[in-house]
Amino acid sequence: MAEGGGGLDIDAFIDALCVIDAAALDRSRLGELALEATRLSNAVLAYASMVHDAFDREGDWSEATSSARWVANRTGSDPRVIAGRVRDGATLRLLPRAATLARTGHLSSDHVRSLTGCVAAHPDAAVRDEDVLVTRALAAPASVFRTIVRRWIDETDADADQVEPRPKPVSELSLTDTADGGRRPGGYFTAEDAALLDAALDAGVDRLLRAAHDGDPAVAGKPVSALRAQALLDLIAQSMRREPSDRSVPDRYRVPVIVPAEAHCSPPDGAQPTEPPVAWCDSTMFRAVIDAKGTVLDIGRDTPRWSTPIRRAITLRDGHCVFPGCDRPPSWCDVHHCQPWEHGGHTKVDNGALLCRSHHTFLHANRWTITFHERKPQVRRPDGSLFTIARLQTDALGLTHDSPVAASPAADPPGTPDGLARDDRSAGFSREQRRAPAPGASHDASDPRRRRRRRRARRRASGTSATAPL
Repeated sequence: MAEGGGGLDIDAFIDALCVIDAAALDRSRLGELALEATRLSNAVLAYASMVHDAFDREGDWSEATSSARWVANRTGSDPRVIAGRVRDGATLRLLPRAATLARTGHLSSDHVRSLTGCVAAHPDAAVRDEDVLVTRALAAPASVFRTIVRRWIDETDADADQVEPRPKPVSELSLTDTADGGRRPGGYFTAEDAALLDAALDAGVDRLLRAAHDGDPAVAGKPVSALRAQALLDLIAQSMRREPSDRSVPDRYRVPVIVPAEAHCSPPDGAQPTEPPVAWCDSTMFRAVIDAKGTVLDIGRDTPRWSTPIRRAITLRDGHCVFPGCDRPPSWCDVHHCQPWEHGGHTKVDNGALLCRSHHTFLHANRWTITFHERKPQVRRPDGSLFTIARLQTDALGLTHDSPVAASPAADPPGTPDGLARDDRSAGFSREQRRAPAPGASHDASDPRRRRRRRRARRRASGTSATAPL
């Protein structure tokens, strides 16, 4: 059996604990045994803290960023818990009386953690007032002792001749790698930063919740935590998105072949093709279609990157994300190749559409497509059917109603009543009208669902009348 530090046989100690059968213990001594077990755990934690402190100061943990991380990587423990034990061990090293009581199990780990706060705030004063602090720790529960420690820190600050300003807490953010390649965030935000973060995320979550209510499949079924993460990613993506400029395109050694939009690519009969310039010898060519005003409409397949004039033309046409029900502004949007560039699509106005990051990702992940009808983009499902939803709007009187979004100009599918597409059946109707049964459906008043709806309606009506001003 391996010998641990201080002559303690760790294996023998663990073997002795393993043979204890808690179910076979004397019931009359269970309370006494519980106290002994608590004292034992206090002693073991004190021993572990002192060992962690010694390892942090003198051990070889160069393979990791800290001794706590070194231990955590080999045991699966939380590195923050190990780091706390390192600090507790340093406290016991400075306070010998507290160390003696902790190693014998008479001082709990919670009391030691409070003493660590004293040492962190005023190490010299903590050593000076050790007897007073330890005496109060033995006489008070851990929760009360935390209050005593806070008061001691405040009084020590006030009694100091020159009080050094304590550093204000700052916002911190850490990202921990996970086994599947993801990142798990953690950290702390000050009150001011937290208020700013809440305001930004709440606005994004509210927008996503409205989209989910309207039937947006990109956010359907997601919990609020996922919507909050998506709102944060939308903010990050929006801050990283910059308007493309001419300087960002490497055009130094590229020769443009300008083709007017009304002209043909081939020369007229009898005309000779223009002699290529000398620059063609060591340059690449790309085609550019311009209109009468000089606006670039098409740069062919030379690059999938959208030039500034083309993006501006698409922005002027679409105005916002073209996904039905979404109104994110152009600054939040990417330009999507409706026919993928890698599948022969061109970088031109009639092959681009504005999509916000969420819906851009959704289209690629679920194989939805965008087609054009009368030069207007339309979103279609994988089976080719047109997708439209109804979005809640508020009129001048404050009344909420539904309005159709991206109505279908195509022919109605067979079997659809009143000439409405499947996704437009609820457009233009109030919520009560949509809930009403279709003609010929059952109006059985004994239906439990109808009874529950009536009860909820009566409760809402009574609550509204009770709070209405006179």
